[in-house]
Amino acid sequence: MKFIIAGILLSISAIATAEGKTFEEKKAKNLERLNKKAMFIEQAKTCVSGASDKAALKQCRQTLKASMKSIKKHKGKHKRKH
Repeated sequence: MKFIIAGILLSISAIATAEGKTFEEKKAKNLERLNKKAMFIEQAKTCVSGASDKAALKQCRQTLKASMKSIKKHKGKHKRKH
C-alpha cells in the first residue's frame, strides 16, 4: 500500500513538473512575442516621426500592419488542436 501511494505521489510530482515547464515555455514565448511587438511599434513611431507626407505616413502604417501580421501568422503555426 505504501508503494502505491509513493507511486501516485511521484506521478503527480512528475506531472506538476511537466506542466511547470510548459508554463515557463509559454511564458517565454509570450515575452518574446511582446518584445517583437514593442520593437515594431518603436520602429513605426520613428517612421511616423520622420514622415514628410501622406504617402510616407501610409507606408509606415502598412509596414507596421505587415509586421504585426507576421507575428500572428507565426503564432498560428504552433497552435495545438483541442
